[in-house]
Amino acid sequence: MGDAQSRRDLVRDCGYHLLGDFVLPDAAWWEYYGPMEKRLRVLASKYAGNLAAESVLRESAKEIANYRPYGMYYGYLFMVMVAKP
Repeated sequence: MGDAQSRRDLVRDCGYHLLGDFVLPDAAWWEYYGPMEKRLRVLASKYAGNLAAESVLRESAKEIANYRPYGMYYGYLFMVMVAKP
């Protein structure tokens, strides 16, 4: 993780040209997490006893649980870049 400027610097340092970037808005997280949270409950019943599946479902649920109190401190920076000739 890093701040937006450090990510932009990394893009440049790796030889790419940044065309643009934007931070995913908070509402977009919930468009993803809302349905995901409902689906996790369904899958938990379906895969009860499958240790590998239960582990993946637990980690996904933790991600949502962490976003609730800490989402204001991190996010996704989407970047569009091209290789420099």
